[in-house]
Amino acid sequence: YNEFTGQCFCLSTLNNQHHLIIPNQKCTKIIFNNNNEKKNFTTIYRTGFIDFGNHLEKRRSIQNHNQTIIVFFLTVGGRKNLRQIKRLVRAIYLRQHYYLIHVDSRENYLYEELLRLSKRISNIHLTNKRYPTTWGASTLLTAHLDAFKQIFNELKWNFSFILNLSETDFPLKPIQVLTTFLSMYTSYNFLRSHSREPYKFIKSQGLFHTFIHCNDYMYRIDSRSLI
Repeated sequence: YNEFTGQCFCLSTLNNQHHLIIPNQKCTKIIFNNNNEKKNFTTIYRTGFIDFGNHLEKRRSIQNHNQTIIVFFLTVGGRKNLRQIKRLVRAIYLRQHYYLIHVDSRENYLYEELLRLSKRISNIHLTNKRYPTTWGASTLLTAHLDAFKQIFNELKWNFSFILNLSETDFPLKPIQVLTTFLSMYTSYNFLRSHSREPYKFIKSQGLFHTFIHCNDYMYRIDSRSLI
């Protein structure tokens, strides 16, 4: 008997038939003296669980979306990706937002092309420092930290959110939709967590190993214990 739905569901193993009876009717009325049928009798009890609901929706505060400013931080690389990067910038561009781009230090052609773009558009800038941003390398974190320092200490932008992207990202909805949504939650941070199995996540990220970054390459040198 399911107290949440008020329905009783019984399965007979003899003829493999399902019996769904009306609410408030007890299962014992349709369970016979057959032992095989009694084995499949299950009761679901109320545990005191209360639906949490969408508290984010309840606490939202309406704000003019024109006052919500987003800083898009792009880490890009690869000479062949120039066309895709320009396509991404066109898709997420609004005059009210800011765009800071870090170009891999090994990609001089890409840097020169994006430098021309930044000179034509006032709210697009390139980072002062460049690193070889190998995926999984410590330089990827360093590039982000230096970019944030540049935003706060040099550019001094007044903004509501920072979104970090790569050239392989692309929006599924117009940038106006994202801006309007974020304008309702300017006092919130949106962070993406890992999966529901922390141990598998930690193992897949290589946290049980020690790495060293040398000559633009990450070397695994030993195992380590996190405890």
